[in-house]
Amino acid sequence: MIKEWIGEYEPKNTEEVVAALREITQEVALAGLSRTDFFEKSAFYGGTALRIFYGLDRFSEDLIFSLLQSNVDFSLEPYFNAILTEFESIGIKVSIREKEKKEKNKYRFNFSQIRIRVERTNTGRYCKAG
Repeated sequence: MIKEWIGEYEPKNTEEVVAALREITQEVALAGLSRTDFFEKSAFYGGTALRIFYGLDRFSEDLIFSLLQSNVDFSLEPYFNAILTEFESIGIKVSIREKEKKEKNKYRFNFSQIRIRVERTNTGRYCKAG
């Protein structure tokens, strides 16, 4: 499945394959979040949102969300299981950890504050996705 998805990007070199894998990782994580109440609490915006929704020709590793209500203690951790389940449904095992926020912000949550590591694909290969 992943090979077919990557093939749709028509990558010409290893760098483009990695970029395609990162985009796929973002979309799978967003799909997992969409199966929860996450988007009832936050809005997705920024360059990646523009690329996904409007086809903007740029890549950003960040998924940026704005909380709809102030919450300095917000954590993505309660949503990890939904993200893990989404990856598992396509045959990919990942591990997720939340990084310590450098600065607490009442409204903004940046997805780059977590790390998703692909542990093993269904082909048995190991790779890092973000």
